[in-house]
Amino acid sequence: TRPPAKPFRHVDRQAGVDALPSRDLAETVAPDDGPVTVETSTVMFDRENQPERAIVATLLSDGRRAWGGSTDPEVMEAITTTETHGRTGEVDAEGEFRFV
Repeated sequence: TRPPAKPFRHVDRQAGVDALPSRDLAETVAPDDGPVTVETSTVMFDRENQPERAIVATLLSDGRRAWGGSTDPEVMEAITTTETHGRTGEVDAEGEFRFV
């Protein structure tokens, strides 16, 4: 019920965000890019609480990030029941992810 000690002020933080390290994006993954390493993953569920689609952020051996997805029940089961960070997989030219 008390006003803040200091009034609101707007600060533009974009320059600081832009200075942070970033990774290049591999928009497609070629067969000669080799396997990928899972950085993080999640599974989206439908309204009936059934797994619908996995989304996987991966890293290529050269440090680029590649995104993949999967509707494979085994992939979604692994992501929701085990630690997948650091596991090896493949992302094909269509963006489909699978563990290897």
